[in-house]
Amino acid sequence: MEFVVILVVVVAVGALIYFNRSARSLDINQDGRVDASDAVAAVTTATEGVKSTVEKAVVRAKTAGKSAATKSTAKKPVVRKTRSPKK
Repeated sequence: MEFVVILVVVVAVGALIYFNRSARSLDINQDGRVDASDAVAAVTTATEGVKSTVEKAVVRAKTAGKSAATKSTAKKPVVRKTRSPKK
């Protein structure tokens, strides 16, 4: 149980760092102070980043499924010729 909680915390912190990597300091909203509004801005940015990543993954999965279905039905079976007898 503790392992799951630790894993969730690590993933959340990783998402915050990954999606706010363009900010060079902890002052995300560039107001000169590091306070709770910076934390809110960081979480908002991470949430939007996760949403866009999930939407892109859904689109890729849908198009991959469609293209796989069209590829499998579009192929014709290979007809092989019989071998000629050895002389």
